[in-house]
Amino acid sequence: RPLDPDALSDEQWADYLFMRTNTKGDFLERWNHASGCRRWFNARRNTVTHRIESVYKMAQKP
Repeated sequence: RPLDPDALSDEQWADYLFMRTNTKGDFLERWNHASGCRRWFNARRNTVTHRIESVYKMAQKP
């Protein structure tokens, strides 16, 4: 997080907010089954293929 956000230009602030590093490969995410049971769960998803590699409960570790 920038130490002094007010000192940033609009372009710098937008870059901080929206331009994230997109890691290729497996990525650990939290998902919400909003259309069903409404529960949160963890998923390991490949960001290149979008394949869900594994799903596990919130209290579990990958």
